[in-house]
Amino acid sequence: MKEKLKNKLLQILPIQYFFIPIISLFLGFFNIYGHIFYERNGTLVDSFTLIRNVKMIGLSVAFCVIMLVMVILVENITKGYKTDKPIYGRYSKILDNWKQVAIIIIFVWGVILIPFFPAVAGWDIVAQISEMTTVRSSISSENIFNVYPIAHYLTAGTPTMWSNQHGAFLTAIYGLTAKLSWKIFGTFLPAYIFLGFSQFFYAVFSYSYAISFFHKYIKNNFFKFIGIVLIIFNPVIVINSISLNKNPLFAISFVLFTTLVTQLIINKGNVSRIWTYLMLLSTVTGLIAVKWGWLLYLIMGILLLFTFLKTIWKKIVITIILPVTVFKLLLTLLISFGTIIPDDPIEAKGIQIQQIARYVKEYPDGISSSELKVLNKLFVVKNLGELYDPLISDPVKSSGYNKFSNPNKMGYRYKTVKSQDWKQFNKVWLSLLKKHPAVYVDAFMAKTAGYFDFRNKPYNDNPGTIPSDSIRGYGALQEKAHWLYNNKIRSKAIILFESLFQNKVFGFLFYGNFWIIAVLMLFPIFLRCWARMIIIIPVLLQIGVAVLSPVANSERYTLGIIYIGPILILILGISTKVLINQNQKRG
Repeated sequence: MKEKLKNKLLQILPIQYFFIPIISLFLGFFNIYGHIFYERNGTLVDSFTLIRNVKMIGLSVAFCVIMLVMVILVENITKGYKTDKPIYGRYSKILDNWKQVAIIIIFVWGVILIPFFPAVAGWDIVAQISEMTTVRSSISSENIFNVYPIAHYLTAGTPTMWSNQHGAFLTAIYGLTAKLSWKIFGTFLPAYIFLGFSQFFYAVFSYSYAISFFHKYIKNNFFKFIGIVLIIFNPVIVINSISLNKNPLFAISFVLFTTLVTQLIINKGNVSRIWTYLMLLSTVTGLIAVKWGWLLYLIMGILLLFTFLKTIWKKIVITIILPVTVFKLLLTLLISFGTIIPDDPIEAKGIQIQQIARYVKEYPDGISSSELKVLNKLFVVKNLGELYDPLISDPVKSSGYNKFSNPNKMGYRYKTVKSQDWKQFNKVWLSLLKKHPAVYVDAFMAKTAGYFDFRNKPYNDNPGTIPSDSIRGYGALQEKAHWLYNNKIRSKAIILFESLFQNKVFGFLFYGNFWIIAVLMLFPIFLRCWARMIIIIPVLLQIGVAVLSPVANSERYTLGIIYIGPILILILGISTKVLINQNQKRG
């Protein structure tokens, strides 16, 4: 028995042994000390105790043991090429054809989504439709880019309302579709029907194609069953299939992208023309969906180009690298011509401004006159302490309508700030860090800890309706569709969805932070070979995006990870030998 265990442990690679304790300590720390920041004024420095340290070490050891067991079990279960006898009998053949899988998903999701059809959306859609339907107003509060807001030096000199704040091309698609709908029908409802159903069928196709493809290569039925169940019956995945928002659209695109990357690896580069079209589709829709998508696809394009340099490098260039290049070039040109308003640089400084705001709150007299001079050009510094919310950076950014009626709600001086005012920002930020580093650590922990703490329930920002706001010059977003979005069936469905989300037994399966922790724990398994590693790299990049988002422990900003979680389980069911040997044969 001991000899057998020793042999199993010897099979674990050095790189896996390197990362397992690091990830274990990371998760142990955040799951013990991250809990402190449930309280909005939680502080790390005063919280180090012997009991907590012992708990952290014990939990870290537990994480370590679990990951070691997972590495051994997954490799042992999927060893070899032979596939287990299907537990589904003759019904297993249904999974061979993506169209048959699609019929099942359409039926199940369709029934679940009856109260929510044709679409749901968050507050972003108000801005996106406004930008494409209205013109500049002399009244500041009526210009939608003053609500986010965007600095006026970026909006000056151009009459456009079209901005890159929520993704310029997605804004154009949503906004112009809504505008056309209103012009023809006098309501936005046809736009919701078109956009909602288009996204729904895209989601159905992406998952159907994935299930059908992985079904052919998965050795163990356990992985297959768990993966498929989590795809079809996860209410977060289902409801977001018709959510008109950047995050769900990217998540759907990423499912298809990951499936196609795996297909490329398993088939050692021998892919069909259909693969080329689908990869182009997944890349372009992902680029349109989120502003940071270009970086993820560029990294993946380079990695795949390096991997398949001797075989299908042209297809990788055409389907990934070229779309990224064209996308960035077109966006840059449209911004330089004044057609699109660029997104405000403050959007990339969420954690930094949270740290400064917390510093002002705790050490209002700890800022020198020269530092205050720099910061006051950017912010109403005296308001920052009161505006500081550990869980969201929007108040400091002056987001919302409150600032129009209450000057004490103004944080970011978006009306008067200039581009050059940011030049000294990082210098002042570092200067304050040196004075009181603990404040910065607390602000960082308050903003990010929830993403890695399994006891911290995420902020449920999954929409269940459409905002009721009115678009200036047009009408209400629910015009002639009020009955669809305000009825007892929908209200009860939203309550049911919330109760499932809050369920203490299985609710965690719907949480973004659960899937982040799961991905980190699965990471050592994916280090077994380059083929697996290249698949999980873009998933890890999305964890960083979630951490940098404006909201702490948000469901919306982890949707890409929630959507891909079941796909990773399916990939685990594929033998490492299949991936390695198939990949080596290309050479």
